[in-house]
Amino acid sequence: MTDKFLPNYYKKIIISIAVLLILCLTFSNPLADFFKLDENIFNWILKDLILICFTALIFTQEKMESPRIQKLRIKKLVEALGFGVIVVIYDSLSAIFYWSESFEMKSSYEFLILIISYYHIIFFISKNIKQVKRA
Repeated sequence: MTDKFLPNYYKKIIISIAVLLILCLTFSNPLADFFKLDENIFNWILKDLILICFTALIFTQEKMESPRIQKLRIKKLVEALGFGVIVVIYDSLSAIFYWSESFEMKSSYEFLILIISYYHIIFFISKNIKQVKRA
């Protein structure tokens, strides 16, 4: 199953591209003028590329890819999707109960960033917890 993931050295490449894209997003006004694009369109292109980078990080191997890491990866991915479903349901119910004229639901981009961030945080914590064998 490890041959279906991207090699480990892709992590460094993806993280450096993501940092560069975040810096570009920070200075998007002059860059949008340089590329002769509308600033809103340029921002969404950068945000989509950042989302693709964070998603690609999910599919990169660990240095020591073991069966435990593979099971943990699948378990935490399912857990993150469940978390996303709960957040969407909560947001929908809060829209129904607390509806006002100016209420706006979150965009799908915000939900995807939330789900992917949740996965990365929970997977990192779970992967680095040392398991103690019982006697």
